[in-house]
Formats: sequence, structure tokens, C-alpha cells
Amino acid sequence: MTVIKLKKEYFYVAACVLAVLVVFILGNAREVIKGKRIEVVVRDASGASLSSVKVFAEFSQLGKTALLRNDISNKVQWSRERVLINKIIIGAASADIPRISALDVSIGEKSFHFSGIEQWIPVQDFDLSAAQRYFKNEGYENYAFFSAPPEVSLGRLSLPFKKDFFESNINLGSGIEILIQLFVLSFHAIAAFLLFLGIMGFILLRSGGCRNATVRLGDEIDVYKERFIVFFLVVISTVSILLCINLLIIHFYRPDLGAILSRLSSLILDFYIPDSLPEPVERLQFELSVLLAPFILMLSYTILKKRCTGRTWVDVIYPILATTTAFLMFGFIYLALMKSNFLYIKSSYFFDYSGRYIFNTIIFPALFFLFITRDWQTIHASKFVRVCLTYIPKIVLCSVIFLVVTINVIGVDSIFLYYHFNPIFYPVAQAVAGKSPLVNLPSLYGLFPLFLVPVFSAVGLSVVSFSLVMGALVGLAFLFLFLFMSRVVRDHVLLYTGFLCVLFYPYLGHPYFAHSLNPEIYFQYWPVRFFFPCLFLFLVSIYLRTNNKWIYYLSFVLYALGMLWNLDSGIVVFFTWLIVLVYNEFTQGTLTYIKVARHLLVASVSLFATILSFCSWIYLSSGSWPDFSMVWLYQKINLDGFYALPMPAPPHMWAGIALVYLCGLLLTLSKSVDHEGVSYEDKLIFAVSILGVGLLTYYQGRSHDRTLVLPSYTAFVLLVIFVDRLYRYIKITGAALYGEMLVFVFLFYIVISAPFNIIYNIETYLGYVKAGAESFMKDGDSPYARNINFIREHTNRGDGIVVLSINKEGIYYGETGTYSAIDIPALTDPILKQDIEQIVNFLSRDESAKVFVEGPLNAFDLYDIRIKQMLEKRYSVASSSAHDLSLYVYK
Repeated sequence: MTVIKLKKEYFYVAACVLAVLVVFILGNAREVIKGKRIEVVVRDASGASLSSVKVFAEFSQLGKTALLRNDISNKVQWSRERVLINKIIIGAASADIPRISALDVSIGEKSFHFSGIEQWIPVQDFDLSAAQRYFKNEGYENYAFFSAPPEVSLGRLSLPFKKDFFESNINLGSGIEILIQLFVLSFHAIAAFLLFLGIMGFILLRSGGCRNATVRLGDEIDVYKERFIVFFLVVISTVSILLCINLLIIHFYRPDLGAILSRLSSLILDFYIPDSLPEPVERLQFELSVLLAPFILMLSYTILKKRCTGRTWVDVIYPILATTTAFLMFGFIYLALMKSNFLYIKSSYFFDYSGRYIFNTIIFPALFFLFITRDWQTIHASKFVRVCLTYIPKIVLCSVIFLVVTINVIGVDSIFLYYHFNPIFYPVAQAVAGKSPLVNLPSLYGLFPLFLVPVFSAVGLSVVSFSLVMGALVGLAFLFLFLFMSRVVRDHVLLYTGFLCVLFYPYLGHPYFAHSLNPEIYFQYWPVRFFFPCLFLFLVSIYLRTNNKWIYYLSFVLYALGMLWNLDSGIVVFFTWLIVLVYNEFTQGTLTYIKVARHLLVASVSLFATILSFCSWIYLSSGSWPDFSMVWLYQKINLDGFYALPMPAPPHMWAGIALVYLCGLLLTLSKSVDHEGVSYEDKLIFAVSILGVGLLTYYQGRSHDRTLVLPSYTAFVLLVIFVDRLYRYIKITGAALYGEMLVFVFLFYIVISAPFNIIYNIETYLGYVKAGAESFMKDGDSPYARNINFIREHTNRGDGIVVLSINKEGIYYGETGTYSAIDIPALTDPILKQDIEQIVNFLSRDESAKVFVEGPLNAFDLYDIRIKQMLEKRYSVASSSAHDLSLYVYK
């Protein structure tokens, strides 16, 4: 039995453990250094709220001023927690300032009371440009602003670094308290980590790494070690070179941001401008990094491979780099998770306070021991066991896919986020009612409604049927993903647990599902941007094995249709297919310009024929040619920075995901450089890596932590493939390659935890399914159902009407079978100035269309005050429902 020996490496292990301790301290520092809850209560003499009062806070980390949350059930109270704040600012109309008779501020456990606002400091330079959207049309020029006096604070924290940052915070607390909390949390973390290391070390020593090892120490081991060293150095050098390139871009590239904002302001409404952030520098950095990374990888590998081969110091440097790699991976991921406040693993069993100890010290070590010491011949000796191992995984697979489908099924009465659902349901409702995409129907998320019209024409359109079809597409996409993985992951345990890993971390464990009382259905990505990439992986896995000509030509047509379905993901799939075809020719040693030209010709013809067919279909059905400027208009404002967020600086999870793709490319490109045989599995790894890099552009535009999880499923597919391949290396070499073993332990932890995380959250998932089923089995007596019946009573199916309802008009159109008489997108979408002009012009000239308005008229002042003025001047209320929906008819 081979034993892992770390004689001279104890020093390096100790150094790495010390480094992990520092990582824990940094991670817990973020948990400790957080803002105490701030609560502000503003009342008049009678104890009532003043309608004009607004309470703002200057956030330390964001560097901007924003409104505190106003309690819906207690209008006098404003609050915020877990955010560091420099200053509290109260604004009110000048007439209401003398009426403020009670002003109470609570910061943590400390309270401050003021009988009026006289003790507060007048603010003359309040940044109205950042807060303008909070005032709408309330006349903020008549407001007066006051900041809290200096004594409203928990005390100023003085540290030898970042003094301005810490000393300016009012809700941080004392330094002694922070240090005590930091020490306690770090002690618990490092104790648990050392216990985990001890248990895993004991298991590795007892198991010998792998009982089924077929090769022991020898020349072949040295080859593996050299490869490990080269890979480590290539990744480090590639990242370093890319970092230098990005620094040069920051230094020399000076785009005209004013011109970009001016172009953007000519298209979008003014209140969107403060939330728009042009990112031409970041976009250039991202695009150049994506284009140059493969070539830098190949160049670095070519140089380092020659210099590191046959060196006598391999046995010296290998243990150092092996140990360093494992601890670097852990440290980087921990710091990256810390930066997002552990958002991505909050719903995991091992994140639970008791779960982290039970899973890490009992469950995971036991599973790891059983996995690496199992003997398949003994296991398969029993017929009963063979039957169980054959059918139980398939039953689990069918069950989780069924769960995926049903968790998306909702009814009108379900509790879900309408501002996510409305933009995706609205264009489908309009298309089913007879509108033509790119003629009289803008669609922000692509032309997918056109593909779904035949389905809903047959089964009927409603919230239930729509969510069922979309859920079925999500389930089918995951099935494609499993079929792809089954062709590249050889170990059946890793295949099924790996699929659950891909299912949980990007999807079921997503904050949209796991961190709220109700599922936040997000069809904009699942399935709109998810379906065709999964279909591509399934088809490319068939083609690369069989070279089937039907699959070849069919793929081009399908991926061209995918560009129409959704441009964002479709264009990535289409060009990934082309790159994979060229790479496939290159690996066969038959790369010629003629073959590449043939692929490009077939791609061009397929794309041209598909677009021509689409245009002809639209012309025949509507009498007009489609206007593709509707597509580019939305792409244009997004590229100009509409609702953009900058990518956080590493360590962050996006950098970890990018490293996964980098390793996938290195694994495959290195074999091409060495002129080794590139296997079928290597080609699939290449395809997933290229696809993943392309899909990551979705995150680059709006770099929110929740956005990152959406396109990251390809990274988890690669991780599962890496675990499977590492396991095969370990089976061959035993524990001799303990560098690979350490990496394997880390990745196996991610994979094997997924089933437990799903079981841990199963009650929540089943609760979503139950709530969805109950919502569409009700008798339709909810406010929304009554409003739908109200519209039905005053319209006929197929009528052109106008529904002004922020975030819900799509449901009203779809459930009543009507369509919008104005050719605009959903009001939840980024409303352009030209869309507002269409609404105003329609209301100023049309005398026949029925206009249904939900809520008070001044709610639409956010878009344009003329909407309210036109309705009051030219229309009158003919009837009203009991739930804020009114029918306006021309006077």
C-alpha cells in the first residue's frame, strides 16, 4: 500500500495552514465589519408620518447616497442594516420642516432622541442628481436637507490603515468588540479546518489513495509530476500576462464617456440615467482577455514545457506546488465567497451552523473513504445491488427533472415577482393575439415568442400553461445536459452526483430559489438563454463521436434559429459551433483552408437562409418586413451601459469560474501543442470551455452577484469532468500523485455535497410546488382574478385595448385574450423615450380604445406626467373594480 509521504514538506504544509488562518481572519473580518441596524423614526405632533419626508444614507462602501427602506406597515419608520453608513440625511418639503416634532435614531442598541430638527446640520450640497429618481415629480427643488449631528454614532473606529474609511462610519462599533468577535469566529473556523485536515490525512494514509491503482512509482509518475508543474506555471504566467494587458488598457484607453451618456440619454428616460454606467474600458479588457487567452496559453505552455522537461528538481518542486495549489484553491474560493457574503452557498447543508461540522467531520470523510476504496467487482456480485444501482439513479434523475418542471408552474394567484415574469410573458401574449415580432411587437429578450405561438395556439395561453411550457423547456434542457455528461463522465457515481451538482449550484441553489419565501421565477434565463446552449452540448457530443452529416447540417440550422430565439446566447452557440469544427479539423492533422472555408460557407448559407425564411414568414403573415433595428436598439443601450455594474476586483467568484475555463482550454490545447492524440473527451472539454467563456459575457454587462450564477453551469460541468479525470489518474498511480489527490479532494467536496444540499432544501422546493398547485386550483376569487374578470366583462377576445399596469399588464392581456393597441414593450422593460411618445400620442388622438389603468394615475408620473394629464383631460372613468383597476373611456 502506497503511503503519502510529506517528510520535507511539513514546513510548506505549516506555511499553507498559516496562510489559511489569515484567509479565515480576512473572511470573518467581512462578517464582523458590517453595519449595525440603523432605524430612523420621523413623526409630527400627532405621531403621524409626513408625506414629504425622505430619509437618505451615504453608504461608505458604495460611495453614493440612497434612500433608506420605508416600512410599509409603519410609514414613520426608515431602516437599513448590514451596510456601513457615513451619514444620515433627512429631506422634507420646506412647509413640513416645522411640523417635525419627534425624530428618533437607533444605531444598534444605542438610541438618540430629538424633539425637532433644529439640532441637525443643514446640507447645502446634497447630491440631487443621484437621488432625483426618488422624488419623481414632487418638486425636490423646494426640499430642505439636514444631516445628523456628529454625536449620532456608535463611536469612531481608528485603525492604522484605511483611516478615512473606518473613522467616517457611524454604525460600525468599537474596535475591542470587533477584535473579540473576529478572534472567536476565526478560532472556530481554523479549529474545524485543522480537524478536517487531520481526518482526511488519516483516511488518505489508511486507504493508500486508491486500492485499485495499477501503476506505482516510476518514470510514468515523473511525467505526471512534470505535467502538473507545467500546468501550474502556465496558469500563473497566463494570468500575469493578462493582468499586465488589462493594466495597460486602463492606463492608455481613454474613451469619451460623455458622448456615450449623451447617446444613451437620447434614447432612455431621464430617471434611468443615474443607474447607467458606461463600461467601455471594462468591455475592452474582457473582450481582449477572451481573444488573447488561448494564444497566451499555448505560447506559455510551449515555452515552459521545453524548460521544465527532464529537470532533476521535479521531485523537489512538485510537493511544494502541489501543496500550494490545494491551499491556494481553498483560500481563493473562501475569499471569493466572502466577498459576496457567501451568497452562493447560503442554502447549502454545510453552511448551516451544525451542518458544517457534521458534514465536514463525519459525512464527507466517510463518503470519500467509501468512494476511493470501493471494489466494483464485489459490489456487483449481488444481483439485488446491481438492480438498485441500475434503476435508483435513473429514478432520482427523473424525479429531479420532474421537480425542475413543477417548481416553475405557477398560477395567477401565486406569489412571485411580477417584474421578472411580466417582460417574458407580455411579448408571448401579444404574439399569440396576432402581433408580429419586429413589426409591431418589440421583444427585449429575442424572438422566442414566435416559436411558442403554435404551442399556445393549440393549448391556450394562460399563466399556468405558459409556466408549464417554460418549465418543461428547462427540464428538457437539463436532460440534454445530463445526456452530454453521460458521454464524457465515465464513473457512474460521479455522473449522477455531478449532474445534481450542476443542477443545484447554478439553479436550485440560486438566490432566486433558495433565499426567499417564494421562488423568483426567472424565465429570462431559464429557459430563454439556457435551452439552446444545452441543446448544442447534446448535439455536439453526438457529432464529434459519429461525424454524422445530418447532425452537421441540422446543427447549423438550429443554431441560426437559436440566434433568432435569443440573440445573446444564440450568437455564442453559433460561433462556438464554428470554433469547435475548426478545432476538430486541427486535432485530426487535416486542417486546410478549404475545410475551414467550407464550414464558413455552410454557416453563412444556413444563417442567410434562416433569416430570409423568417423575414418571408413575417411578411406573409403581417404584410410588413421585420425591422431588425428593434433588436439592435436594445443591444445598443445595453452596450452603452444601461443598468450596468462593474466587475468586482478579484478575488471574486467570476475569476474562479474564468480559471475553470482557462484550465479546460489548457488541458485540450496542450495536447495539440504536444501533437498527442486529442481524445473525444478532450474535444468535449474544449467545446464546454469555449461555450462557457462566451456565456460569461452575460455577467460582464451587469456584474451583479446573482447574475453570475446564471451562466456558470458550464463551469460546474467542467468541474465534474475534471473530478472524473483526476479519479482515473489516481486509480492508475495510487497516492503517488498527491498533488492531484489534494485537488481531487477539493473538487470532490463540491460534487458530493450537492445531493445533500438538495435534500436539505427539499421541503422548500416541495413547498414551492405545493403553493403553485394550490394557486391555480383556487376558485379565482383573488384580486388579480377579479381584475381579469373585470376586463373580460368589458372586452371580447381579440380586442385591442390599452392596459397601464406596471409589472402586470402582460398577465391581463394573456388571460383575457386581448392585445395592446399601442406597439410598445412591457412597461417593466427599459422604456425608451420613443415608447412614451407612442403612449402620449395614442391617448391624445384615439377615441375608441378602452384604457384600463391599475393604481393611481400619478404612479405613471415616473415615466411622463403627460400620461396622467391626457387621461384626466380626455378620458373619464366608466367603471372600476374593487381592486384598483379602472376603465377609462373617451369623453
